[in-house]
Amino acid sequence: MNEYSVRSSHVVIDQDGVGGGVCDLLRGTKSFVNNGKPLMNQNFNNLKSQCFFKLADLINANEISVNCPDTRTQQLIVDELSVIKRKDIDKDGKMQVIPKEKMKDLIGRSPDFADALMMRMFYELNANLGKYFVQ
Repeated sequence: MNEYSVRSSHVVIDQDGVGGGVCDLLRGTKSFVNNGKPLMNQNFNNLKSQCFFKLADLINANEISVNCPDTRTQQLIVDELSVIKRKDIDKDGKMQVIPKEKMKDLIGRSPDFADALMMRMFYELNANLGKYFVQ
């Protein structure tokens, strides 16, 4: 935040696990609860799924890109995004993505870049941030 002059209100932190403590230490940041209630459109199982579907929409419409000059990191991002799939696609019901554990099994590591891109979608989904975040 200091190095790039990013205001704390423009930082979203994964509330799950150790992220809860980080949120407590960095006042003004936004907490992201993966299994939290989806925003506006209730056709999603949780906030994480809604954000991943929003990310897919923007990628498929060529409305988002990642400028990554490091080819190794670029390949890691591609690998992570390629394993994100809709869970139970043949069933009716709320849309959701496959669990993170399944993603880890498919790529052999945690999809940290994909998670960061997914959490960024919160800002795309709602301009009224304070209303939906746990502070």
